[in-house]
Amino acid sequence: MAKQFIPDRVMSILAASVLALTGLSGSTRIACAQGRAYVANFGSNTVSVIDTSSNTVVATVNVGSQPYAVAVTPDGTQAYVANCGGDVFVIATSNNTVSAKVVVGGCPYDVAITPDGTLAYVVRDNASSVWAIDTSSNTVVAKVTVVDTPGAIAITPDGTKAYVTSVGTLSTSPAVSVIDISSNTVVTTLNVGGIGTSPVGVAITPDGKYAYVPNGGGYVSVIDTSSTMVTTQVSVPGIGVSQVGIAITPD
Repeated sequence: MAKQFIPDRVMSILAASVLALTGLSGSTRIACAQGRAYVANFGSNTVSVIDTSSNTVVATVNVGSQPYAVAVTPDGTQAYVANCGGDVFVIATSNNTVSAKVVVGGCPYDVAITPDGTLAYVVRDNASSVWAIDTSSNTVVAKVTVVDTPGAIAITPDGTKAYVTSVGTLSTSPAVSVIDISSNTVVTTLNVGGIGTSPVGVAITPDGKYAYVPNGGGYVSVIDTSSTMVTTQVSVPGIGVSQVGIAITPD
């Protein structure tokens, strides 16, 4: 299952680059402020900076091999770009130049930043780990072991927990690992899978009460964050449908 999952993710990025706008924390896919959009171009090893008022590219930044995901600090000063060369490039948004590079190895699939902007969490494939980067020094300060082949991460609005999805392997089931950010330890692991499932996306409601996980097997799991239990499975009709992304409205 994991071997099928990785090419699907790569093809989805080739078809549509990951988009992030500077500023708003809580989503590594789309965030908005300051009139700039940062787009990870997987096929050209660059990030395009778009002026959202004119919808024109105002800068192109080289960020290493196959950039996969991008997230911006809440104050809008730094963009963190994870690439499949095993690096996280840090872009200073004031002049759109690379200010730092953090080596994590493997192929980082996703990145999320805590609401206070102090930590950037990077999800690595095939390493069963999530790496925590101190944004003030741009050094790795922790490595957290999760279920095999993690693919996506989201942080609760209060900054206390990180939810990490993993597709698992032949010996492990698809799961969501819940990380306590204060201690950088896994406090709960939820089995959200079944035959044919691949949880590769996650989003948390603005009030922090629920986490939504698309499973790729025809449904979305709804997790109650207070009890850390799956309370609902929402059916998404369609034969052969592979759900890989999700976003939640501000309300």
